[in-house]
Amino acid sequence: DSGTITSAEFELHLKDPTVEAYFASLDLQVEDAWTLFRLLDAKHTNQIKIDDFVMGCLRLKGAAKSIDMAKLLQTTQRIMQRVDELSRVVQER
Repeated sequence: DSGTITSAEFELHLKDPTVEAYFASLDLQVEDAWTLFRLLDAKHTNQIKIDDFVMGCLRLKGAAKSIDMAKLLQTTQRIMQRVDELSRVVQER
């Protein structure tokens, strides 16, 4: 047991009625699960840590919390600042 799951393994598990029931209990659709998988697989290795996926599912349950939205806004602002800095450097060349 590697503690990871591949996209192929993930797809097989999604067909399991127990897994479907788990997602339903969290008010998640299968497409939400796939979206989370793709978000966690930022390096495009087609495999993610199972613990990361489970924690991600629990965070997706229900409406977004204000703190989560604040973190997202902060991260987005940092990215935009870096893009602006990079743009200035490129324009100077």
